[in-house]
Amino acid sequence: ESYKIVLCIVLNSSNKPRNIYITLNTKRVMQVYQQTAEEVFHFYKTGKGGLTDQEAQEQRKIYGKNILKKEKKLTIVTIFLRQFKSFIVYMMLLAAIISFAFNEITDGIIISLIILLNLVVGFFQEYKAEKAIDALKKLTKPYATVMRNNKMCTIPTEEIVPGDVIVLEEGCSIPADARIIENINLQLDESTLTGESISVTKISEQVKQETMLQ
Repeated sequence: ESYKIVLCIVLNSSNKPRNIYITLNTKRVMQVYQQTAEEVFHFYKTGKGGLTDQEAQEQRKIYGKNILKKEKKLTIVTIFLRQFKSFIVYMMLLAAIISFAFNEITDGIIISLIILLNLVVGFFQEYKAEKAIDALKKLTKPYATVMRNNKMCTIPTEEIVPGDVIVLEEGCSIPADARIIENINLQLDESTLTGESISVTKISEQVKQETMLQ
């Protein structure tokens, strides 16, 4: 039987990732996967009903948006200079230099014009590709289902904060680091992380022993 619904509590914001440890009353410091769901709820001051809008807003002020740090955009100069990183361009430059050195001015000019044309065409192709990728990122804004104010609602994944309870159904992507609270026969496709094509079974119970997972 495939699972119908999965509840997970968000542990991290992608903007400020960190390892989560919980200190219990017994003064033991343990990883979140070693805790019961109730202990994790207590640590994050939340429950199955999720955070309130005000609590989520306060968390967002602390942790920021749930987005990965953006890479620096390529400047026009950088894109143009990248066109020189080609073996063919190096060979043609060498040919042009040799032509001018042996006073073959016409050949040198023709080769230089070919190099310039190649650089210009490559520059515009890469520049347009960068613009297209940026536009595509703006169009594809992911959403997730979370519990807020004891109700299920759909919000942009960038608004998820630590302590949120996310609801997963078949085919959903996991929008943040999370600890499973409830599930029925949950299996995840981790091929993008591990390369394994077989789905991995996940559990909601605490794992008392140490593992390699952080």
